[in-house]
Amino acid sequence: MHSKKSKISHAATYNIFEMKMKKPIIASKKVTIKIEKSIKPSSLFEILRRSIALSTSELSYKALKKIHSLFGKKSFDVIAITSYNGILLDLLSENGLPGKNIYVSIIWLDYFSIHGALINIRTGELVSIVERENLISSEAPDVFSLTAQIIKDRSKAEVFNSTLKSSVNKLVKELCKVSNISKDAIYGIFVIGNTIMHHLFLGLDVTKLGEPPFLPIIRDSLTIKAKDLNININKSGLIFMPPLLIGHIGSDTLSCLALLINKYKNKTVLLLDLRSTGSAILYKNDQIFIMTFPIGETLGSFTWEQDVSERAEEYGFEEDIEQKPISMKILQLIPIINYLLKEKMVLANGRINRLAIYESSKSSSIQLIETKNNIYLKIKKDGDVQYISQRDIRNFQVIKSLIYIYTMNLLKRTNTAPDEIDILCVLGYNVPKNADTIFSGEVLKNLGILPIRNPENIKIIVSSKIPLFGGALCVLDADLLKFINKAIRKINYISIEEDQEFFSEFINALYFPNRKSIMNDNL
Repeated sequence: MHSKKSKISHAATYNIFEMKMKKPIIASKKVTIKIEKSIKPSSLFEILRRSIALSTSELSYKALKKIHSLFGKKSFDVIAITSYNGILLDLLSENGLPGKNIYVSIIWLDYFSIHGALINIRTGELVSIVERENLISSEAPDVFSLTAQIIKDRSKAEVFNSTLKSSVNKLVKELCKVSNISKDAIYGIFVIGNTIMHHLFLGLDVTKLGEPPFLPIIRDSLTIKAKDLNININKSGLIFMPPLLIGHIGSDTLSCLALLINKYKNKTVLLLDLRSTGSAILYKNDQIFIMTFPIGETLGSFTWEQDVSERAEEYGFEEDIEQKPISMKILQLIPIINYLLKEKMVLANGRINRLAIYESSKSSSIQLIETKNNIYLKIKKDGDVQYISQRDIRNFQVIKSLIYIYTMNLLKRTNTAPDEIDILCVLGYNVPKNADTIFSGEVLKNLGILPIRNPENIKIIVSSKIPLFGGALCVLDADLLKFINKAIRKINYISIEEDQEFFSEFINALYFPNRKSIMNDNL
């Protein structure tokens, strides 16, 4: 495993969803404690609990030790730090709050990166965002391969657990450094991630996730003492683990869904997760419908050609192309292939059009390179140099066909026409910088990903940070977290494993655009 320098971002750059604090999962509350002669309590804690209006009798050992020292007068002020689920974390005198602020961190355990954000609970401000490479990703190309490794060698799970917790502690330390605060001011961490990362972080067995029916050990939300996981924040701090959706769809996708539901509650929302685990999720009329790609691992198994890096020096390529799973490149391929189709340099069947490239006036910006086993295009566009091979286009056709089939079947089985979609959110890796301008309903229609009749009417959101923002929103609004906890109990899971038309639909969907729409009766 190797390390890379962290990326530090100013939170304001990303706060595009105008998040507002309502009822945070951890709060500080100033209360006046009065000892009344007319009431005979059974303990000092009972007086505290009644004054603070705690819903449970749970409290940290740190708070327990402070109770006696606070009761010196018949009436006094105290600052109580509590969690949304009724746990008393700390008691402080009115002037005793460290830095006059308390914080909660959001940690997103994505497969290739670990993201961290820090929120000031008193002001609701998203203070800072830090990103580190997830060192585990250097061990396997995707979560499915990682699980296979653990099944073969169970000892690796302990190593990965230690690596994740160490990475989280380093991320927290960096957040504290860039925000100029002490770790003691952080009273909670909201941890999200896919199901594999969730289990590895908690030290749970992941082997059952590598075989049918792919059941997690636990799906429900958890609240754990930070010290029990050796996470270095305030000694009374808690780790909040929101629930998982289903199977391999984890709490990071759930956080993304929470944000979309909160902002577009009365809209029809389609969420496409194009990372290592493929899924299409529809939110419509307060109901959640999910269709997962049964060959989701395929999204992570395609790789960019070894031939490129092996022949880079021979052909004078300006940069060495790293081998990465195709899931890392899907969003980057969409604008490239759309451009090539527009210029008629790729045919409807996906073949590179040699003749058009040779005869094109753009031959100076698009160079054709043929090797023994493949064909490559070197594209100079907008000051950048990009490479794409014939096999990359073929791989993309397979993926876009899967996206199309499962999405359209999801819409068909929920009686939803493509043009009824108000919001389309695409979750993926390596989002291009100008995503807002290059991703549109028109582009998706041209590529045959969605047969939208009026592409200008659909709002498209493409961002790699949406799960982090969703986690931040849950931190700021515990009622939203409670709502999501209830909503996932009513998920409608849709399967097309027995669909006899699957193969013919898949073949038709390989073309640019598709030969025939599954929804042709509605279009």
